[in-house]
Amino acid sequence: MASLSPTPKLQFFGTDGLPLVGGKLYTYAAGTTTPLATYTDYTGATANTNPVILDSNGEADVWLPDTTGYKYILKDADDVLLYTVDYVSVPLTTNSFASPPPIGSATPNEGTFTNLNVVDLMTLEGTGASILNVGTTGERPVSPEEGMVRYNSTTEKFEGYNGEWGALGGGATGGGTDTVFFLNSQTVANDYTIPTAQNAGTFGPVSIADGVTVTVPDGSVWSII
Repeated sequence: MASLSPTPKLQFFGTDGLPLVGGKLYTYAAGTTTPLATYTDYTGATANTNPVILDSNGEADVWLPDTTGYKYILKDADDVLLYTVDYVSVPLTTNSFASPPPIGSATPNEGTFTNLNVVDLMTLEGTGASILNVGTTGERPVSPEEGMVRYNSTTEKFEGYNGEWGALGGGATGGGTDTVFFLNSQTVANDYTIPTAQNAGTFGPVSIADGVTVTVPDGSVWSII
């Protein structure tokens, strides 16, 4: 199957409809005012002047890297602005997929995903923080998968899923550097099943709300101290 040839040279026209002889094409990094070079041929070895000066046919050889976005500002020979076009880039190529720009760079400057599947390893660098999903107990995923992590705004705790939802972390807390207090609520408000082959401990007194069931499997113990 054949494809339509792209335009071999860029050609621009003035407001009079004639070729923009001596016109000036200023090129910048997309979304910025930082000048960014284009190139005279496919090798990318020789940069055009910036601005690119159009010839007697209003044409110029303008080659762009596959993974870079540009802003074009076109002016006539007297530096009168004709128009500005931002986020200009070449059509997708195999190089576009082989070496995509990092998310968060100027091209693109942000990314929004419904689902982002990282096959092996995702590393978060820097000294900032990451925001996890936040929702109530009732807003937990309908079909949870092992390894899911979220912040439960009902319990005000981070939680993870490993067959059942449970709070992350744990350990004692306290004032300053003290770590002497283990805290738990005084009412069981939701059905809960202690995982098989595990025991549970609770500081009492504790009550179980009407209609709520706590299931202790055979061989497991729930101790209330």
